[in-house]
Amino acid sequence: MIKFTKKKIVAGALAVTLVTGAGFSLAATDFGAKLQSWYNKQYSSAITDISTSTTNYGYTHAVNAWKQVQNMSNKMKNDIERGKNDAVSTTNGHITDQTDEYINQINSKKEEILNRMETDFDNFRDGFMGMIDEIVSEAKKYSEDHLNEKAAGYSEAALADLEAAINAHADSAIQELQAAIDAAKSEINAKLNTEKATTLAELKAYIDSEKARVLGELQSFANSLVNDIIDTINQKAAELEAEALAALEAMASQFDN
Repeated sequence: MIKFTKKKIVAGALAVTLVTGAGFSLAATDFGAKLQSWYNKQYSSAITDISTSTTNYGYTHAVNAWKQVQNMSNKMKNDIERGKNDAVSTTNGHITDQTDEYINQINSKKEEILNRMETDFDNFRDGFMGMIDEIVSEAKKYSEDHLNEKAAGYSEAALADLEAAINAHADSAIQELQAAIDAAKSEINAKLNTEKATTLAELKAYIDSEKARVLGELQSFANSLVNDIIDTINQKAAELEAEALAALEAMASQFDN
């Protein structure tokens, strides 16, 4: 847009020169184009550095995360085997205590999430998170599928032994846990929707403000250019008028012959 505007201005100035005669000359070098070319190189180099660093950082953490997933898988197998052997002798009171612990963990994590949610959204606006979030989401989904597949194999034998002994009390515990999960998700979703709407509104307002500011500056710039060109035209017209009047006055000398 800026290059196009400059070309229009140069074309207009050229037209004035052609009409009024030689008054000034245009520079042979377009310094604006040279600055743009330099900036393009710097920008390309910066983007390359960011992409390389981000890719390397993401790959390192992905490898580390996968090792943790493998450790999770092995630990899960061992825990299920140990749980299978211990569960039959475990009392319904132990299950209730474990359920209470899960609920406490959920409530604690819920408060942690709610407390940091606003900061998370602020950081999102300032960072380059879209691509990373997508990669993390895909990695998480793959890991969950992997763990689910492993868990299905590990738990099949254990579930057969446990079902008869703990089915009645486990149903009650699951209902209580589900209620806690639903309550936490509902509260988090409500806050999430509020932060989303607030963030979107802020960004739209910022865009509107910047648009108005830039258009105002451009209008002032255009007005200044028009005034400069009109001044040049008026000055040249005055010079031509003086020359024409002098030529007319000189015609009086013909009466002397």
